[in-house]
Amino acid sequence: MTEEPKYIDNEKKLKIEVGNNVKQIKNVKQNENTKQFQIKIGEGQNKKEAFIKIEKVGNKFKVIFEVSQEEKKKRIKDILTAIKDGLYAQSSGEANKIVPLFIISAPVKVPSPIFHSYIDIIEDKDAKSYKVKGISDCLKNSWLGKMK
Repeated sequence: MTEEPKYIDNEKKLKIEVGNNVKQIKNVKQNENTKQFQIKIGEGQNKKEAFIKIEKVGNKFKVIFEVSQEEKKKRIKDILTAIKDGLYAQSSGEANKIVPLFIISAPVKVPSPIFHSYIDIIEDKDAKSYKVKGISDCLKNSWLGKMK
C-alpha cells in the first residue's frame, strides 16, 4: 500500500486504498495522535474490541489488524474443537471423516513445527497404561513459546 490510510473523524471511518480497491471501515476511533485505531465489532453481548495499527515501511504502509488476547484464545480453542470433532475429506470420489486420536498444540516463537511428525505409543501391560515417546524432547526446544 503506497497511500497512507485516511481517518475521517466526523464519520468515524478509516479509508484504506490498495490500488483501485477502496475499503472503508466504520465505527473506528483514533487513539490520541497515533496511527492506532480502536474498532468495535458485533452487536450486544457479542460486541468485541479490535485494533488497527498503521506503520510506515519504506515508501509503503503496513496495516495490522489485531484482536484481543481473549479473542485469540477463543479462536484457537474453536479451531482445535473443530479438528477434534473431526474433519471431512474427499479423495478419489470417496468421502472420509478424519478424527485425530489426540492433538498437540503449543505457541512457538518461530513459524516452524517443533513436534515430531509421528509419535510412538507403547502399552505397559503391567501398569495397565500407555507411554508416549517422542514428545518430551520437543518440550525442551527453545523455539517453544510461553502461554500469555
